[in-house]
Amino acid sequence: MESTCMPSPLPLPEDKIHFRHLLARAASRSTKELLKHLGSRQPELYRSPAWLFARCLKNHEGLARLDAEAATARIDAELAEMYPESPNPWLDLGLQDFDSCNQLSDPRSDFISAWDAVESPYLLGSFVKEAARLAEENPLDLGARFSHAADVLLRRLVSLCYWLGERSQSEEFFLSCRDAGDILDVSPQTANQLLRRAEKLGFIEPAAAYSEKDRARRDARKWRFAAAPRKARRPRRPVATEQG
Repeated sequence: MESTCMPSPLPLPEDKIHFRHLLARAASRSTKELLKHLGSRQPELYRSPAWLFARCLKNHEGLARLDAEAATARIDAELAEMYPESPNPWLDLGLQDFDSCNQLSDPRSDFISAWDAVESPYLLGSFVKEAARLAEENPLDLGARFSHAADVLLRRLVSLCYWLGERSQSEEFFLSCRDAGDILDVSPQTANQLLRRAEKLGFIEPAAAYSEKDRARRDARKWRFAAAPRKARRPRRPVATEQG
């Protein structure tokens, strides 16, 4: 009896990969901001589930000129492909269904309400770049075993992962080979090899399952820093800015 083989999913176009990475990073950053202010009773510290998400996307060339309904429809279409079986893909993306006052708030409805009110887009790339700056200023000491000059890229990557985890509310973070390569000034292939080595050595570990479909689409992987750092100075956290 012949077995039928399922065809492998086709690789996604570059622009689609970038857009999905942007959605995931924007949702993660928005949720981090919300959780940081959860329970705050000061009006200026109020955060809704999709306000910062909308700010992160407002500058995207494919969304910037759209009104709230059209921008939402564009995101709906992408999320339907990313989470075809989900009853609420906005939650699967990583957004929350409550605000900083711990009141129920639908993220999709909140996005529609927020979109046209956003006047100052948020430059999302600053999260990884901020972690890279901290890693440069406060590198981890990985010990004599990794002190060889040829291991400088590994040391920089591990320090980057540590600070990404430190700056994340959940201690989990998305880091793609492309973003890691940009920070380290190497190819995505070399960055992938460094990530694999760091994982094998126990510095980082996957924080979520990574399917063959994810791999074919080259989606960013979610990581968690797993090793106890030997040296890293903890910077003072920046003062929270007002929503909007």
